[in-house]
Amino acid sequence: MDASRLLSVMKTLTTDTVWGELLAPAMRTLETVRIPATRFRVLSMADFLTLGILRHVQRWPALREQVQAVLHLAADDVEKPPLARSTWSDALASPERRAVLETAWPALVAHAQTVLPDRLREIPGLGTRPVYAVDGTYQPESAHYPRRTPREGGTDNPKGHALQTVYDLRLGCPTDVWVETRSAHELPCLRDYDRQAAGARTRAKNGLWVVDRALIDARFWDTKKHKLQCTMITRWKDNLVVNHATAQPVAATPVNHGVVSDERIALRSSSALWRRITVETDAAEVIEFLTNELDLEPGVLAFLYLRRSDTEKCFDTWKNDFARGPGVRRPSRRHQKPDPAGPLHSPPGRPVAPGPHGRLGDRR
Repeated sequence: MDASRLLSVMKTLTTDTVWGELLAPAMRTLETVRIPATRFRVLSMADFLTLGILRHVQRWPALREQVQAVLHLAADDVEKPPLARSTWSDALASPERRAVLETAWPALVAHAQTVLPDRLREIPGLGTRPVYAVDGTYQPESAHYPRRTPREGGTDNPKGHALQTVYDLRLGCPTDVWVETRSAHELPCLRDYDRQAAGARTRAKNGLWVVDRALIDARFWDTKKHKLQCTMITRWKDNLVVNHATAQPVAATPVNHGVVSDERIALRSSSALWRRITVETDAAEVIEFLTNELDLEPGVLAFLYLRRSDTEKCFDTWKNDFARGPGVRRPSRRHQKPDPAGPLHSPPGRPVAPGPHGRLGDRR
Protein backbone atom coordinates (compact mmCIF):
# COMPACT_ATOMS: atom_id res chain seq x y z
CA MET A 1 0.00 0.00 0.00
CA ASP A 2 1.01 3.66 -0.35
CA ALA A 3 2.46 4.39 3.10
CA SER A 4 2.95 8.07 2.30
CA ARG A 5 -0.74 8.43 1.56
CA LEU A 6 -1.65 6.86 4.89
CA LEU A 7 0.82 9.17 6.67
CA SER A 8 -0.85 12.17 5.06
CA VAL A 9 -4.29 10.99 6.15
CA MET A 10 -3.11 10.43 9.74
CA LYS A 11 -1.65 13.95 9.89
CA THR A 12 -4.97 15.35 8.68
CA LEU A 13 -6.79 13.44 11.42
CA THR A 14 -4.55 14.57 14.27
CA THR A 15 -3.10 17.99 13.36
CA ASP A 16 -4.98 20.90 15.01
CA THR A 17 -8.03 18.72 15.64
CA VAL A 18 -10.04 17.72 18.69
CA TRP A 19 -9.06 14.14 17.95
CA GLY A 20 -5.40 15.10 18.08
CA GLU A 21 -5.87 16.87 21.43
CA LEU A 22 -7.65 13.81 22.83
CA LEU A 23 -4.72 11.57 21.93
CA ALA A 24 -1.96 14.05 22.77
CA PRO A 25 -1.01 12.55 26.18
CA ALA A 26 -0.62 9.09 24.67
CA MET A 27 1.34 10.42 21.71
CA ARG A 28 3.73 12.38 23.96
CA THR A 29 4.31 9.28 26.07
CA LEU A 30 5.03 7.16 22.99
CA GLU A 31 7.72 9.63 21.95
CA THR A 32 9.67 8.72 25.10
CA VAL A 33 9.50 4.97 24.45
CA ARG A 34 12.37 3.22 22.77
CA ILE A 35 10.87 1.40 19.79
CA PRO A 36 11.99 -2.25 19.34
CA ALA A 37 14.58 -3.05 16.69
CA THR A 38 11.91 -4.65 14.50
CA ARG A 39 10.16 -1.85 12.63
CA PHE A 40 6.43 -1.90 12.00
CA ARG A 41 6.02 -2.42 8.29
CA VAL A 42 2.78 -0.49 7.73
CA LEU A 43 1.46 1.32 10.81
CA SER A 44 3.60 3.20 13.28
CA MET A 45 2.72 2.66 16.93
CA ALA A 46 1.10 6.10 17.13
CA ASP A 47 -1.01 5.46 14.02
CA PHE A 48 -1.84 1.98 15.27
CA LEU A 49 -3.29 3.33 18.52
CA THR A 50 -5.00 6.27 16.81
CA LEU A 51 -6.78 4.03 14.32
CA GLY A 52 -7.59 1.46 16.97
CA ILE A 53 -9.36 4.03 19.12
CA LEU A 54 -11.10 5.53 16.10
CA ARG A 55 -12.20 2.06 15.09
CA HIS A 56 -14.06 1.64 18.39
CA VAL A 57 -15.70 5.04 18.05
CA GLN A 58 -16.82 4.27 14.49
CA ARG A 59 -17.60 0.65 15.40
CA TRP A 60 -15.61 -0.91 12.60
CA PRO A 61 -15.34 -4.66 13.30
CA ALA A 62 -11.81 -4.96 11.85
CA LEU A 63 -8.80 -2.68 11.50
CA ARG A 64 -8.05 -3.70 7.92
CA GLU A 65 -11.48 -2.67 6.63
CA GLN A 66 -11.25 0.56 8.60
CA VAL A 67 -7.94 1.52 6.98
CA GLN A 68 -9.43 0.78 3.55
CA ALA A 69 -12.31 3.12 4.37
CA VAL A 70 -10.01 5.87 5.63
CA LEU A 71 -8.04 5.68 2.38
CA HIS A 72 -11.26 5.47 0.34
CA LEU A 73 -10.27 2.13 -1.13
CA ALA A 74 -13.17 0.13 -2.51
CA ALA A 75 -12.95 -3.50 -1.37
CA ASP A 76 -13.50 -4.83 -4.90
CA ASP A 77 -10.68 -2.68 -6.30
CA VAL A 78 -8.00 -3.72 -3.81
CA GLU A 79 -5.80 -6.57 -5.02
CA LYS A 80 -3.89 -6.69 -1.75
CA PRO A 81 -5.44 -5.49 1.52
CA PRO A 82 -3.46 -2.73 3.27
CA LEU A 83 -3.08 -4.84 6.41
CA ALA A 84 -2.38 -8.54 6.61
CA ARG A 85 -4.31 -9.10 9.83
CA SER A 86 -8.03 -8.50 9.82
CA THR A 87 -8.63 -7.86 13.50
CA TRP A 88 -7.35 -5.21 15.87
CA SER A 89 -6.73 -7.65 18.66
CA ASP A 90 -4.84 -10.18 16.53
CA ALA A 91 -2.42 -7.43 15.61
CA LEU A 92 -2.03 -6.65 19.32
CA ALA A 93 -0.52 -10.10 19.77
CA SER A 94 2.62 -8.69 18.13
CA PRO A 95 5.40 -8.88 20.73
CA GLU A 96 6.96 -5.69 19.33
CA ARG A 97 3.80 -3.66 19.85
CA ARG A 98 3.25 -5.29 23.22
CA ALA A 99 6.73 -4.22 24.32
CA VAL A 100 5.92 -0.60 23.47
CA LEU A 101 2.64 -0.70 25.38
CA GLU A 102 4.24 -2.31 28.41
CA THR A 103 6.77 0.50 28.55
CA ALA A 104 4.24 3.28 27.94
CA TRP A 105 1.41 2.38 30.28
CA PRO A 106 2.94 3.48 33.64
CA ALA A 107 3.59 6.97 32.26
CA LEU A 108 0.03 7.21 30.94
CA VAL A 109 -1.46 6.26 34.29
CA ALA A 110 0.89 8.68 36.04
CA HIS A 111 -0.29 11.42 33.68
CA ALA A 112 -3.91 10.65 34.57
CA GLN A 113 -3.07 11.02 38.24
CA THR A 114 -1.73 14.53 37.61
CA VAL A 115 -4.65 15.84 35.53
CA LEU A 116 -7.69 14.07 36.98
CA PRO A 117 -9.23 15.31 40.24
CA ASP A 118 -9.51 13.03 43.25
CA ARG A 119 -13.22 12.27 43.27
CA LEU A 120 -13.11 10.84 46.80
CA ARG A 121 -10.90 13.49 48.41
CA GLU A 122 -13.49 14.75 50.91
CA ILE A 123 -14.94 11.39 52.00
CA PRO A 124 -14.73 11.25 55.83
CA GLY A 125 -12.16 8.81 57.16
CA LEU A 126 -11.06 7.54 53.74
CA GLY A 127 -7.86 9.55 53.53
CA THR A 128 -5.71 8.57 50.55
CA ARG A 129 -6.64 4.89 50.44
CA PRO A 130 -6.93 3.52 46.90
CA VAL A 131 -10.50 2.51 46.03
CA TYR A 132 -11.19 0.10 43.18
CA ALA A 133 -14.23 -1.41 41.54
CA VAL A 134 -14.13 -4.53 39.38
CA ASP A 135 -16.64 -5.85 36.88
CA GLY A 136 -16.78 -8.63 34.30
CA THR A 137 -18.03 -8.90 30.74
CA TYR A 138 -17.45 -11.10 27.71
CA GLN A 139 -15.93 -10.43 24.30
CA PRO A 140 -16.47 -12.54 21.16
CA GLU A 141 -13.60 -14.72 19.99
CA SER A 142 -11.28 -13.89 17.14
CA ALA A 143 -12.68 -14.60 13.70
CA HIS A 144 -9.52 -16.56 12.92
CA TYR A 145 -9.93 -19.04 15.75
CA PRO A 146 -13.49 -20.36 16.23
CA ARG A 147 -14.14 -21.29 19.83
CA ARG A 148 -14.16 -24.86 21.12
CA THR A 149 -16.15 -25.20 24.31
CA PRO A 150 -15.70 -28.03 26.87
CA ARG A 151 -18.68 -29.80 25.31
CA GLU A 152 -16.78 -29.76 22.00
CA GLY A 153 -13.58 -31.04 23.57
CA GLY A 154 -11.93 -27.64 24.10
CA THR A 155 -11.50 -25.22 26.98
CA ASP A 156 -13.02 -22.01 25.59
CA ASN A 157 -15.77 -20.15 27.39
CA PRO A 158 -19.12 -20.50 25.56
CA LYS A 159 -19.81 -16.81 26.23
CA GLY A 160 -16.50 -15.67 24.74
CA HIS A 161 -13.42 -14.25 26.42
CA ALA A 162 -14.02 -13.07 29.96
CA LEU A 163 -12.83 -9.50 30.59
CA GLN A 164 -12.44 -8.40 34.21
CA THR A 165 -11.97 -4.63 34.29
CA VAL A 166 -10.40 -2.83 37.27
CA TYR A 167 -11.71 0.69 37.73
CA ASP A 168 -10.02 3.34 39.89
CA LEU A 169 -12.84 5.18 41.68
CA ARG A 170 -10.55 8.05 42.64
CA LEU A 171 -9.45 8.76 39.06
CA GLY A 172 -12.77 7.87 37.50
CA CYS A 173 -11.32 5.64 34.80
CA PRO A 174 -10.38 1.97 34.19
CA THR A 175 -6.73 1.20 34.79
CA ASP A 176 -6.40 -2.54 34.23
CA VAL A 177 -8.13 -5.56 32.69
CA TRP A 178 -7.60 -9.31 32.92
CA VAL A 179 -8.74 -11.63 30.14
CA GLU A 180 -9.48 -15.33 30.43
CA THR A 181 -10.22 -17.47 27.38
CA ARG A 182 -11.04 -20.64 29.30
CA SER A 183 -14.49 -21.46 30.61
CA ALA A 184 -14.17 -20.03 34.12
CA HIS A 185 -16.30 -18.04 36.55
CA GLU A 186 -15.50 -14.51 37.73
CA LEU A 187 -14.01 -15.56 41.06
CA PRO A 188 -11.34 -17.89 39.56
CA CYS A 189 -10.53 -15.09 37.09
CA LEU A 190 -9.95 -12.70 40.00
CA ARG A 191 -7.68 -15.22 41.72
CA ASP A 192 -5.68 -15.71 38.51
CA TYR A 193 -5.36 -11.95 38.10
CA ASP A 194 -4.14 -11.67 41.69
CA ARG A 195 -1.53 -14.42 41.27
CA GLN A 196 -0.30 -13.87 37.73
CA ALA A 197 -0.77 -10.29 36.56
CA ALA A 198 2.33 -8.12 36.89
CA GLY A 199 1.42 -5.14 39.05
CA ALA A 200 -2.02 -6.51 39.92
CA ARG A 201 -4.02 -3.93 41.88
CA THR A 202 -5.13 -6.68 44.28
CA ARG A 203 -1.55 -6.92 45.56
CA ALA A 204 -1.41 -3.24 46.51
CA LYS A 205 -1.60 -2.39 50.22
CA ASN A 206 -4.53 -0.79 52.04
CA GLY A 207 -6.94 -0.91 49.10
CA LEU A 208 -10.72 -0.85 49.40
CA TRP A 209 -12.52 -2.95 46.80
CA VAL A 210 -16.13 -2.43 45.70
CA VAL A 211 -17.11 -5.71 44.07
CA ASP A 212 -20.06 -7.69 42.76
CA ARG A 213 -21.62 -10.47 44.82
CA ALA A 214 -20.10 -13.00 42.44
CA LEU A 215 -16.72 -12.17 44.01
CA ILE A 216 -17.68 -13.05 47.59
CA ASP A 217 -14.99 -15.38 48.94
CA ALA A 218 -14.46 -14.91 52.68
CA ARG A 219 -11.12 -16.72 52.78
CA PHE A 220 -9.70 -14.76 49.84
CA TRP A 221 -10.66 -11.40 51.36
CA ASP A 222 -9.64 -12.46 54.87
CA THR A 223 -6.15 -13.22 53.53
CA LYS A 224 -6.02 -9.87 51.72
CA LYS A 225 -6.96 -8.05 54.91
CA HIS A 226 -4.44 -9.95 57.04
CA LYS A 227 -1.49 -9.52 54.68
CA LEU A 228 -2.18 -6.23 52.90
CA GLN A 229 -4.87 -4.47 54.99
CA CYS A 230 -7.15 -4.64 51.93
CA THR A 231 -10.89 -4.75 52.54
CA MET A 232 -14.00 -5.11 50.40
CA ILE A 233 -17.64 -4.13 50.25
CA THR A 234 -20.40 -5.81 48.27
CA ARG A 235 -24.12 -6.47 48.32
CA TRP A 236 -25.43 -8.96 50.85
CA LYS A 237 -26.08 -12.48 49.57
CA ASP A 238 -29.02 -14.40 51.05
CA ASN A 239 -27.25 -17.76 51.10
CA LEU A 240 -24.56 -16.52 53.52
CA VAL A 241 -24.76 -18.26 56.90
CA VAL A 242 -24.38 -16.05 59.98
CA ASN A 243 -23.41 -17.76 63.23
CA HIS A 244 -24.18 -14.72 65.35
CA ALA A 245 -24.67 -10.96 64.98
CA THR A 246 -24.13 -8.04 67.34
CA ALA A 247 -25.77 -4.68 66.69
CA GLN A 248 -23.54 -1.61 66.82
CA PRO A 249 -24.62 1.99 67.53
CA VAL A 250 -24.88 4.20 64.46
CA ALA A 251 -23.58 7.74 64.92
CA ALA A 252 -26.23 10.36 64.19
CA THR A 253 -24.19 12.26 61.62
CA PRO A 254 -25.08 13.45 58.09
CA VAL A 255 -22.78 10.85 56.55
CA ASN A 256 -24.93 8.08 58.08
CA HIS A 257 -28.18 9.38 56.63
CA GLY A 258 -30.36 6.41 55.72
CA VAL A 259 -28.39 3.83 57.71
CA VAL A 260 -30.87 1.52 59.45
CA SER A 261 -28.45 -0.84 61.20
CA ASP A 262 -24.78 -1.76 61.53
CA GLU A 263 -24.01 -5.28 62.76
CA ARG A 264 -20.80 -7.15 63.51
CA ILE A 265 -21.31 -10.70 62.29
CA ALA A 266 -19.53 -14.04 62.37
CA LEU A 267 -19.83 -15.92 59.07
CA ARG A 268 -19.64 -19.69 58.93
CA SER A 269 -17.19 -19.36 56.03
CA SER A 270 -14.77 -17.06 57.90
CA SER A 271 -12.85 -16.98 61.16
CA ALA A 272 -12.62 -13.17 61.05
CA LEU A 273 -15.18 -10.54 61.97
CA TRP A 274 -17.42 -9.14 59.24
CA ARG A 275 -20.10 -6.51 59.05
CA ARG A 276 -23.65 -6.29 57.70
CA ILE A 277 -24.96 -2.79 56.98
CA THR A 278 -28.59 -2.05 56.17
CA VAL A 279 -29.52 1.19 54.40
CA GLU A 280 -32.83 2.67 53.31
CA THR A 281 -32.50 4.96 50.31
CA ASP A 282 -34.54 8.11 49.71
CA ALA A 283 -36.61 6.01 47.31
CA ALA A 284 -37.56 3.71 50.26
CA GLU A 285 -35.44 0.85 48.90
CA VAL A 286 -33.79 -1.28 51.59
CA ILE A 287 -30.27 -2.48 50.67
CA GLU A 288 -27.97 -4.72 52.70
CA PHE A 289 -24.19 -4.68 52.34
CA LEU A 290 -21.45 -7.09 53.38
CA THR A 291 -17.98 -5.82 54.27
CA ASN A 292 -14.91 -6.71 56.29
CA GLU A 293 -14.01 -3.01 56.66
CA LEU A 294 -14.56 -2.31 60.36
CA ASP A 295 -13.30 1.27 60.71
CA LEU A 296 -15.17 3.44 58.21
CA GLU A 297 -18.64 4.78 58.97
CA PRO A 298 -21.46 2.60 57.57
CA GLY A 299 -22.79 5.52 55.55
CA VAL A 300 -19.41 5.96 53.87
CA LEU A 301 -19.28 2.32 52.83
CA ALA A 302 -22.84 2.43 51.50
CA PHE A 303 -22.01 5.59 49.56
CA LEU A 304 -18.93 4.02 47.98
CA TYR A 305 -20.90 1.02 46.81
CA LEU A 306 -23.76 3.12 45.48
CA ARG A 307 -21.15 5.23 43.68
CA ARG A 308 -20.64 2.12 41.62
CA SER A 309 -23.49 3.36 39.44
CA ASP A 310 -21.00 5.89 38.04
CA THR A 311 -18.65 3.10 37.06
CA GLU A 312 -21.47 1.35 35.23
CA LYS A 313 -21.13 4.01 32.54
CA CYS A 314 -17.63 2.71 31.90
CA PHE A 315 -18.55 -0.96 32.24
CA ASP A 316 -21.51 -0.53 29.87
CA THR A 317 -19.14 0.96 27.31
CA TRP A 318 -16.98 -2.15 27.50
CA LYS A 319 -20.01 -4.41 27.25
CA ASN A 320 -21.93 -2.57 24.54
CA ASP A 321 -19.11 -1.12 22.45
CA PHE A 322 -15.76 -2.87 22.89
CA ALA A 323 -17.34 -6.31 23.22
CA ARG A 324 -18.72 -6.04 19.69
CA GLY A 325 -15.25 -6.39 18.24
CA PRO A 326 -13.35 -9.65 17.88
CA GLY A 327 -11.47 -10.97 20.89
CA VAL A 328 -7.84 -11.74 21.39
CA ARG A 329 -6.23 -14.50 19.39
CA ARG A 330 -6.78 -18.03 20.48
CA PRO A 331 -3.39 -19.77 20.72
CA SER A 332 -2.52 -18.06 24.01
CA ARG A 333 -4.71 -19.26 26.84
CA ARG A 334 -4.53 -16.15 29.00
CA HIS A 335 -3.96 -12.53 28.10
CA GLN A 336 -4.21 -9.30 30.01
CA LYS A 337 -5.00 -6.58 27.50
CA PRO A 338 -7.25 -7.24 24.50
CA ASP A 339 -7.59 -3.50 23.98
CA PRO A 340 -5.22 -1.32 26.01
CA ALA A 341 -6.40 1.77 24.15
CA GLY A 342 -10.04 1.17 25.02
CA PRO A 343 -10.08 3.17 28.27
CA LEU A 344 -9.02 6.28 26.34
CA HIS A 345 -12.67 7.04 25.71
CA SER A 346 -14.36 5.36 28.67
CA PRO A 347 -16.57 7.81 30.60
CA PRO A 348 -16.68 9.42 33.08
CA GLY A 349 -13.66 11.70 33.48
CA ARG A 350 -10.95 12.83 31.10
CA PRO A 351 -9.41 10.03 29.06
CA VAL A 352 -6.32 8.03 29.85
CA ALA A 353 -4.95 5.00 28.06
CA PRO A 354 -3.30 2.38 30.22
CA GLY A 355 -1.25 -0.24 28.44
CA PRO A 356 -0.69 -3.85 29.43
CA HIS A 357 1.04 -4.99 32.59
CA GLY A 358 2.04 -8.30 31.08
CA ARG A 359 1.90 -10.42 27.99
CA LEU A 360 -0.75 -9.96 25.33
CA GLY A 361 -0.02 -13.11 23.42
CA ASP A 362 2.70 -15.67 23.08
CA ARG A 363 2.73 -16.00 19.32
CA ARG A 364 2.49 -13.73 16.31
